Amino acid sequence: MKRSFTLVELMIAVSVLAIGIVLVLRSFLSAATALDISQDNIEAAQFLQAKMSELQEKAKNDAGIETAELTEESAEFLGHKGAVFSKGITAVKETNEEEKTELTGFDEVDLKLSWKQSNRERDVTLCTYMPDRQKKI
Repeated sequence: MKRSFTLVELMIAVSVLAIGIVLVLRSFLSAATALDISQDNIEAAQFLQAKMSELQEKAKNDAGIETAELTEESAEFLGHKGAVFSKGITAVKETNEEEKTELTGFDEVDLKLSWKQSNRERDVTLCTYMPDRQKKI
């Protein structure tokens, strides 16, 4: 008598194999999505670094930077037409006269790039300190 697989055994084996293939493909899709998001974050950081370099060059040429309110402007970033670039420059404040910090005379510069991707809000922020106009470089 010949020994062979029954139809039920074959259907179960094919089902298990199909579920395994679906899980593997799903993990590849998740990895590709994570890679796309991280690539956009890297390019956003490079965009902000270029803007920060422009501000640093301006501060160097003008012997400091002026304190400014938070400003927002639209920016085209990686084809995201709704991207928003915001810049805020605030003076570093002392807590009291006895506790003068070494950052007195500097301004805190915050740059932020926000965009919508896959129905989610994404953003990257870059922050540094630059001398204000009264502090000599």
